[in-house]
Amino acid sequence: MAIKPALTVLNATSAQILNTIRANASYEYQSQVPEVTDEKSLIRVGDKIMGAPAFRNQFVNALINRIALVVAKSMIFNNKFANLKKGYLEFGETIEDVFVKIAKVVNYDPNKAISRELKRTLPEVESAFYKMNWQVMYPVTIGENELRQAFMSFQGIENLITKIIDAVYTAAEYDEYLLFKYLIIKAIAHGKMYAIGVDTTTDMKNSAKAFRG
Repeated sequence: MAIKPALTVLNATSAQILNTIRANASYEYQSQVPEVTDEKSLIRVGDKIMGAPAFRNQFVNALINRIALVVAKSMIFNNKFANLKKGYLEFGETIEDVFVKIAKVVNYDPNKAISRELKRTLPEVESAFYKMNWQVMYPVTIGENELRQAFMSFQGIENLITKIIDAVYTAAEYDEYLLFKYLIIKAIAHGKMYAIGVDTTTDMKNSAKAFRG
Protein backbone atom coordinates (compact mmCIF):
# COMPACT_ATOMS: atom_id res chain seq x y z
CA MET A 1 0.00 0.00 0.00
CA ALA A 2 1.06 3.57 -0.59
CA ILE A 3 2.44 5.59 2.30
CA LYS A 4 0.31 8.41 3.66
CA PRO A 5 2.25 11.71 3.44
CA ALA A 6 2.80 13.74 6.55
CA LEU A 7 0.89 16.98 6.93
CA THR A 8 2.91 19.81 5.39
CA VAL A 9 2.43 23.51 5.99
CA LEU A 10 3.78 26.09 3.57
CA ASN A 11 5.74 28.50 5.78
CA ALA A 12 8.22 29.87 3.21
CA THR A 13 8.10 33.50 2.12
CA SER A 14 7.70 34.64 -1.46
CA ALA A 15 11.40 35.57 -1.60
CA GLN A 16 12.45 32.12 -0.37
CA ILE A 17 10.17 30.41 -2.90
CA LEU A 18 11.47 32.50 -5.80
CA ASN A 19 15.11 31.99 -4.81
CA THR A 20 14.61 28.24 -4.38
CA ILE A 21 13.06 28.00 -7.85
CA ARG A 22 15.97 30.02 -9.25
CA ALA A 23 18.54 27.76 -7.54
CA ASN A 24 17.03 24.68 -9.23
CA ALA A 25 16.37 26.27 -12.63
CA SER A 26 18.45 26.18 -15.79
CA TYR A 27 21.69 28.13 -16.22
CA GLU A 28 20.00 30.58 -18.58
CA TYR A 29 17.26 31.24 -16.01
CA GLN A 30 19.84 31.81 -13.25
CA SER A 31 21.90 34.17 -15.40
CA GLN A 32 18.92 36.32 -16.43
CA VAL A 33 16.66 36.24 -13.36
CA PRO A 34 18.21 37.88 -10.26
CA GLU A 35 17.77 36.81 -6.64
CA VAL A 36 15.04 38.41 -4.57
CA THR A 37 16.42 40.53 -1.75
CA ASP A 38 13.74 43.21 -1.33
CA GLU A 39 10.46 44.39 -2.86
CA LYS A 40 12.21 46.26 -5.70
CA SER A 41 14.11 43.16 -6.76
CA LEU A 42 10.82 41.22 -6.64
CA ILE A 43 9.40 43.50 -9.33
CA ARG A 44 12.53 43.02 -11.47
CA VAL A 45 12.21 39.25 -11.14
CA GLY A 46 8.56 39.50 -12.19
CA ASP A 47 9.49 41.56 -15.26
CA LYS A 48 12.16 39.02 -16.30
CA ILE A 49 9.87 36.03 -15.85
CA MET A 50 6.85 37.59 -17.55
CA GLY A 51 9.01 38.93 -20.40
CA ALA A 52 10.26 35.51 -21.51
CA PRO A 53 7.85 32.60 -22.16
CA ALA A 54 10.64 30.07 -21.49
CA PHE A 55 11.31 31.54 -18.04
CA ARG A 56 7.59 31.75 -17.33
CA ASN A 57 7.10 28.07 -18.16
CA GLN A 58 10.02 27.05 -15.93
CA PHE A 59 8.68 29.16 -13.09
CA VAL A 60 5.11 27.83 -13.29
CA ASN A 61 6.24 24.21 -13.59
CA ALA A 62 8.50 24.54 -10.56
CA LEU A 63 5.84 26.43 -8.61
CA ILE A 64 3.20 23.73 -9.20
CA ASN A 65 5.26 20.54 -9.28
CA ARG A 66 7.62 21.26 -6.38
CA ILE A 67 5.54 23.40 -4.05
CA ALA A 68 1.80 23.60 -4.61
CA LEU A 69 1.37 19.91 -5.51
CA VAL A 70 3.31 18.74 -2.46
CA VAL A 71 1.29 20.91 -0.09
CA ALA A 72 -2.00 19.94 -1.75
CA LYS A 73 -1.20 16.23 -1.47
CA SER A 74 -0.31 16.54 2.18
CA MET A 75 -3.54 18.41 2.95
CA ILE A 76 -5.86 16.07 1.07
CA PHE A 77 -6.15 13.65 4.02
CA ASN A 78 -8.14 15.92 6.33
CA ASN A 79 -11.58 14.47 5.58
CA LYS A 80 -13.52 13.97 8.84
CA PHE A 81 -14.08 10.32 7.83
CA ALA A 82 -10.40 9.78 6.97
CA ASN A 83 -9.91 7.55 10.02
CA LEU A 84 -12.15 4.98 8.28
CA LYS A 85 -9.62 4.52 5.48
CA LYS A 86 -7.68 1.27 5.53
CA GLY A 87 -4.57 1.91 3.45
CA TYR A 88 -4.08 3.22 -0.07
CA LEU A 89 -4.03 1.23 -3.30
CA GLU A 90 -0.64 1.62 -4.99
CA PHE A 91 -1.03 -0.81 -7.92
CA GLY A 92 -4.05 -2.31 -9.65
CA GLU A 93 -7.70 -1.44 -9.11
CA THR A 94 -9.10 -4.35 -7.06
CA ILE A 95 -8.62 -5.28 -3.41
CA GLU A 96 -9.46 -8.70 -1.93
CA ASP A 97 -10.32 -8.65 1.75
CA VAL A 98 -9.93 -12.11 3.34
CA PHE A 99 -11.21 -12.92 6.83
CA VAL A 100 -10.55 -16.24 8.60
CA LYS A 101 -12.75 -17.01 11.59
CA ILE A 102 -11.13 -18.18 14.81
CA ALA A 103 -10.99 -21.92 15.45
CA LYS A 104 -13.61 -23.59 17.68
CA VAL A 105 -12.48 -25.11 20.96
CA VAL A 106 -13.25 -28.72 21.95
CA ASN A 107 -12.48 -30.71 25.07
CA TYR A 108 -9.43 -32.93 24.95
CA ASP A 109 -10.36 -36.63 24.87
CA PRO A 110 -7.83 -39.32 23.91
CA ASN A 111 -10.64 -41.79 23.23
CA LYS A 112 -11.94 -39.59 20.41
CA ALA A 113 -8.54 -39.05 18.78
CA ILE A 114 -9.11 -41.40 15.88
CA SER A 115 -12.53 -40.05 14.98
CA ARG A 116 -11.85 -36.38 15.70
CA GLU A 117 -8.16 -35.39 15.55
CA LEU A 118 -7.63 -37.20 12.24
CA LYS A 119 -10.75 -35.65 10.79
CA ARG A 120 -10.40 -32.67 8.46
CA THR A 121 -11.38 -29.43 10.16
CA LEU A 122 -11.55 -26.74 7.52
CA PRO A 123 -11.30 -23.11 8.63
CA GLU A 124 -14.19 -20.78 7.87
CA VAL A 125 -12.92 -18.26 5.33
CA GLU A 126 -14.85 -15.33 3.92
CA SER A 127 -13.67 -12.86 1.29
CA ALA A 128 -14.87 -9.62 -0.24
CA PHE A 129 -13.66 -7.77 -3.33
CA TYR A 130 -13.47 -3.99 -3.66
CA LYS A 131 -13.03 -2.37 -7.06
CA MET A 132 -12.10 1.22 -7.85
CA ASN A 133 -15.17 2.90 -9.31
CA TRP A 134 -14.35 6.61 -9.04
CA GLN A 135 -11.37 8.37 -10.58
CA VAL A 136 -11.41 12.10 -11.32
CA MET A 137 -9.13 15.08 -11.92
CA TYR A 138 -9.31 18.69 -10.77
CA PRO A 139 -7.68 20.83 -13.49
CA VAL A 140 -6.49 24.33 -12.60
CA THR A 141 -5.35 26.96 -15.10
CA ILE A 142 -3.02 29.81 -14.12
CA GLY A 143 -3.52 32.77 -16.42
CA GLU A 144 -1.00 35.49 -17.16
CA ASN A 145 -3.01 38.04 -15.20
CA GLU A 146 -2.92 35.92 -12.04
CA LEU A 147 0.79 35.30 -12.49
CA ARG A 148 1.52 38.99 -13.13
CA GLN A 149 -0.41 40.05 -10.02
CA ALA A 150 1.66 37.66 -7.91
CA PHE A 151 4.71 39.90 -8.40
CA MET A 152 2.96 43.06 -7.24
CA SER A 153 3.39 42.38 -3.52
CA PHE A 154 5.87 40.58 -1.29
CA GLN A 155 3.19 38.03 -0.34
CA GLY A 156 1.94 37.58 -3.88
CA ILE A 157 3.58 34.21 -4.53
CA GLU A 158 2.26 32.82 -1.25
CA ASN A 159 -1.23 34.05 -2.11
CA LEU A 160 -1.02 32.47 -5.56
CA ILE A 161 -0.06 29.09 -4.10
CA THR A 162 -2.86 29.37 -1.54
CA LYS A 163 -5.37 30.03 -4.33
CA ILE A 164 -4.15 27.00 -6.27
CA ILE A 165 -4.31 24.74 -3.24
CA ASP A 166 -7.73 25.98 -2.14
CA ALA A 167 -9.21 25.48 -5.61
CA VAL A 168 -8.16 21.82 -5.69
CA TYR A 169 -8.17 20.90 -2.01
CA THR A 170 -11.63 22.26 -1.20
CA ALA A 171 -13.27 20.51 -4.16
CA ALA A 172 -11.54 17.17 -3.51
CA GLU A 173 -12.18 17.33 0.23
CA TYR A 174 -15.89 18.06 -0.21
CA ASP A 175 -16.36 15.39 -2.89
CA GLU A 176 -14.66 12.76 -0.72
CA TYR A 177 -16.87 13.78 2.20
CA LEU A 178 -19.98 13.29 0.03
CA LEU A 179 -18.72 9.88 -1.12
CA PHE A 180 -18.28 8.71 2.46
CA LYS A 181 -21.80 9.92 3.32
CA TYR A 182 -23.15 8.05 0.28
CA LEU A 183 -21.45 4.82 1.35
CA ILE A 184 -22.82 5.14 4.88
CA ILE A 185 -26.35 5.84 3.63
CA LYS A 186 -26.15 2.91 1.19
CA ALA A 187 -24.96 0.56 3.95
CA ILE A 188 -27.82 1.66 6.24
CA ALA A 189 -30.41 1.29 3.46
CA HIS A 190 -29.25 -2.28 2.74
CA GLY A 191 -29.19 -3.28 6.39
CA LYS A 192 -25.39 -3.52 6.62
CA MET A 193 -25.29 -0.86 9.34
CA TYR A 194 -27.93 -0.68 12.04
CA ALA A 195 -28.41 0.52 15.59
CA ILE A 196 -27.89 -1.86 18.51
CA GLY A 197 -29.58 -1.24 21.84
CA VAL A 198 -27.36 -1.52 24.92
CA ASP A 199 -28.67 -1.57 28.48
CA THR A 200 -26.37 0.76 30.41
CA THR A 201 -28.79 1.51 33.23
CA THR A 202 -28.03 -1.69 35.14
CA ASP A 203 -24.41 -2.21 34.14
CA MET A 204 -22.11 0.21 32.26
CA LYS A 205 -19.94 -2.75 31.22
CA ASN A 206 -22.67 -3.81 28.79
CA SER A 207 -21.53 -1.14 26.34
CA ALA A 208 -17.98 -2.49 26.40
CA LYS A 209 -19.31 -6.03 25.87
CA ALA A 210 -21.35 -4.83 22.90
CA PHE A 211 -18.30 -3.14 21.31
CA ARG A 212 -16.19 -6.27 21.80
CA GLY A 213 -18.93 -8.40 20.36
